[in-house]
Amino acid sequence: MQERFMTVKSGYLSGGECMEFTDDVRYAPDDEYVCWCSCVSKGDILRAMRQGSRTLEDIRTATGACNQGQCMERNPRGR
Repeated sequence: MQERFMTVKSGYLSGGECMEFTDDVRYAPDDEYVCWCSCVSKGDILRAMRQGSRTLEDIRTATGACNQGQCMERNPRGR
């Protein structure tokens, strides 16, 4: 069985404040942001999925994620 490693990195938000994030969001804690422009966490997305969201559009509607078009610029993972 392959071991899962959680790599935590440091980055800077656009306002200059330092923060830590998990390199691979699959292993991130539920309170870690996935959508940085709308401040939507992994837990918010998982909760939306448990409540019936199945498509990206469903998740966007339920959480407000991916609505500002600045994820590449704001996400410290660069994606």
